[in-house]
Amino acid sequence: MFAALAAAFTAHAADYPLKPIRLIVPLPPGSLMDLHARLIAQKHRLGQPVVVDNRAGADGRIGSELIARAPADGYTLGIGTIGTLVVAPLVYANTGYDPAVAFAPVTRMTTAPYLIVVHPGVGASNLKELIDLAKAKPGSLNYATANAFARLAGELFNSAAGLKTANVPYQGPVMATTDLLAGRVQYMVEAPAVFRQEIQLGKLRALAVADTRRYAQLPQLPTTAEAGLPGFEVRTWFGVTAPAATPAAVIAAWNSEINQILTMKDVRESLALQGLESAGTTPQQFADFARDERVKWARVVKQAGLKFD
Repeated sequence: MFAALAAAFTAHAADYPLKPIRLIVPLPPGSLMDLHARLIAQKHRLGQPVVVDNRAGADGRIGSELIARAPADGYTLGIGTIGTLVVAPLVYANTGYDPAVAFAPVTRMTTAPYLIVVHPGVGASNLKELIDLAKAKPGSLNYATANAFARLAGELFNSAAGLKTANVPYQGPVMATTDLLAGRVQYMVEAPAVFRQEIQLGKLRALAVADTRRYAQLPQLPTTAEAGLPGFEVRTWFGVTAPAATPAAVIAAWNSEINQILTMKDVRESLALQGLESAGTTPQQFADFARDERVKWARVVKQAGLKFD
């Protein structure tokens, strides 16, 4: 199959690309999603500029709808994440797109485990103490979230640990982390990049990584299973899509190019500094992975009864 795709692309290599490629990012400049787009724009070798187009708003739904509705001519790509490709259609009444049919998957790029992090003033030096405290003093602990997926991660944590802590939603990770640092909320379940420096400086305390293996940047941090909460595993991820019906040869070309970028030493080091791990796939592997993620998180949404306007 891939030999046929490669042959098809070779036959049309002289015709593509003939103009700049638009790479839509549904979140603002400086976000992790934006970082992925900038790496592609700076490192690709397909002969035409890649123009990063940030279209933030509505928790990524505005930009994602633009990707879905763009011409399927190979000149529009988009960055997606678990929030836009899985969670949004599960929790919002109208996203304007169905990720199962609106996009042609190109490749997953990276993954990152979530951490459980508390304010140092919370009387918990490990995960068990946090859970025991929440159970002993109902209503005393709140957790901050900056997007719909973080809310689901928090709900899954409550379910796994048997807690009923309250969610405090924020418009972005900066505001959420600011209030966590100030002690106005007590903990967060989020990706390492959100508060990596604050953990290293001792301003926040990481209790566990929600993964099956330890986090390389904080190797002393136990996994949730090691900390006494087996089964609670949360990873975010980022990938590249195109509008559905984009030519297969174009998808194959970008899949090969992006996966080669992910093998570059400086790229892997840059991603690691943000708590991200390279995780390139074939288009089919990305499609299968996203499908399985929708099944997993649909169960969480149903159990939590979450629906947003």
